[in-house]
Amino acid sequence: MYLVVLLAVTGWISLVTCYPKTACGDGPSHNLLLGNRTYGDKLLYSGSEHIDSSLLRVKTKDVHWPLHGVSPEVITRLEVVDKAKDGSGGCAFLSGGGPGSRVAKLHLKTQRGGSD
Repeated sequence: MYLVVLLAVTGWISLVTCYPKTACGDGPSHNLLLGNRTYGDKLLYSGSEHIDSSLLRVKTKDVHWPLHGVSPEVITRLEVVDKAKDGSGGCAFLSGGGPGSRVAKLHLKTQRGGSD
């Protein structure tokens, strides 16, 4: 019993050391997953956004969907996937609309120093 507790505490400490808490949360990936998939869902939009890195600066970018007006379809699930799996990638925040709405506005943010 003593050994199991020691290993669990040691594992937690090493996880915190490897992936410190940032504005994007802690852990190796900063994915944003909102809503639920339902039967009959279809993909409304798929794209890739990139923010160039800048030494010691945090950069942001707002992404709107759809580009103009309002979609005829209701959003049921929203997924933003962080391609950097080592904790150095950026993060996404929902700043408007989202699941249950016909629009979505995302605020994308790099970490200090960013990553390409």
